This record gives sequence, C-alpha cells and structure tokens, in this order.
Amino acid sequence: MKTIYKTVMAMIAATTLLTSCSDDSDGNTGGNTPSGTYISAKVGGSTFETLSQQGFNAASATKQVIGDDTFITITATSGNTNTMVITLMGITATGTYDVGPASGNAVAFFDTATETAFASSADCAGAEGELKVTHYSAEKIEGTFTFTGKSDDDCSQSKTVTQGKFRGIYAN
Repeated sequence: MKTIYKTVMAMIAATTLLTSCSDDSDGNTGGNTPSGTYISAKVGGSTFETLSQQGFNAASATKQVIGDDTFITITATSGNTNTMVITLMGITATGTYDVGPASGNAVAFFDTATETAFASSADCAGAEGELKVTHYSAEKIEGTFTFTGKSDDDCSQSKTVTQGKFRGIYAN
C-alpha cells in the first residue's frame, strides 16, 4: 500500500507538470501570490512554492460531486519537483476543518529527494493538521493550512508544514 501511495503521488506530480496552465505569465512567483491555482507553504522552514514560469503553472484543482458527496483535490509541484496535495471530502462551505487521520481530509508533501511522502492522514501518532477554507464557490476554493505530516514507512520521520496557503480553480 505504501509503494502504491508513493507511485500515485509521483504520477500526480507528473500529470500536473504536463497538463496545468494558468494565466500567470510573470515567471516564477517570487513570493507573490499567483493568479491561478497554487499551493505555497513552509516545509520544515524551507519555502514550497508552486512552479510558475512563462504562463505555465504546475498546479491543478478538481472538484467532483457525486450525489451528496463532494471531493476536491488540489495538486502543486515546486521548482525542485517536490509535490503537495490537498484532498477534501464533504467540504461545501467556508470554515475550519481537521485534516488528520480520522477526518477523511488530508494534506501531503512528497519529497522527491528522499522519495518520502509525509501526510497529515498517516496512521502514526502526531500526524495532524488544520485547514481553513476562506472562500468556497462553484468555481474555486481558497484557504490556509498547517499540518504535521508523518511517513507511513517510518513514523519517526515527520515534516512540519506552516504558513500554508492555497487556491484551487477547478479544471472541470
């Protein structure tokens, strides 16, 4: 299961790089909020910023509604190919939401250098987080987040993610 999770994360990163575009043509975000879909945060004190160059934004967002269920995914890849993914289930309004193991919601960071995924939903003590949705509409979702992600492979490994911000403009 852990290998499948890592493979899925790598596939999401590759898909994001190959299919995402935005109208942000200013080059790298340089600390400015991009105009399209993005995720930015501090990961263990280092900056994670969605790659954005010459109108290309390495991020995507989808919203699927099936019956009464809503499933939102926002994926972003940084310049060094690290990836961050936000998955939300049942979110249909602004508010503060848990992104821990029991919630069904999650934020994950995939470190390509170590090939390790750190998720707020990991089945490890201390995996936890909070996400605030500040804007919710039929076209987009925006907000902030913090989380401590754990590695399912080794629960002693963790990444603390702070100052998280996101915007997802739905592709579908």
